[in-house]
Amino acid sequence: MSYLSKQEKNAADKRRYDSRKSSQRCVDCGVTITNGASRCDEHLAKAVTRSRIYQERNITLGLCIKCGSPAKTKNHCPRCQENNRASQKKYSNKRYNCVMDHYGRACTCCGEKNLKFLTIDHINGNGKSHRRNCQIYQTLYADFKLSGIWSEEVAVLCYNCNCGRYRNGGTCPHKDVEVKDDNRECSP
Repeated sequence: MSYLSKQEKNAADKRRYDSRKSSQRCVDCGVTITNGASRCDEHLAKAVTRSRIYQERNITLGLCIKCGSPAKTKNHCPRCQENNRASQKKYSNKRYNCVMDHYGRACTCCGEKNLKFLTIDHINGNGKSHRRNCQIYQTLYADFKLSGIWSEEVAVLCYNCNCGRYRNGGTCPHKDVEVKDDNRECSP
């Protein structure tokens, strides 16, 4: 009887894992799954329980909940904290780009195309209630992912046009024919 070395066993396990995952089978038991996950419900529940136990143990010991190194802040070591930031930034950019791809990558009022100046404007002025629930790009993106329907209540504007609409009673100053000269003198 021949025994596999640790490296050979890890390589064999990785091949089995990849094979099962690519053929939509549970990576632990090989049962066919249809929900797009990598584990069947039984093994997913066990994995979540193991993960929670591991995280709770690390929290009580003052260790990072991901890698087990000494945690500096918020249950993460500096390396995992930096990895989390980079991952969140990447995902946030993905959501932002997906939203901008759908609604257009230019201001609908003045035509500004620099993405650093563009933002989402609520056409009906109900942005405060929408923002109260969640970050706007995440909400628009999540709503689309769940329903497959994009909201028609928003449009892309540059920050100048967006603020101008707010300060000008819902109309962008670019669209005002008559330029109003407010009393610009300061009084004490």
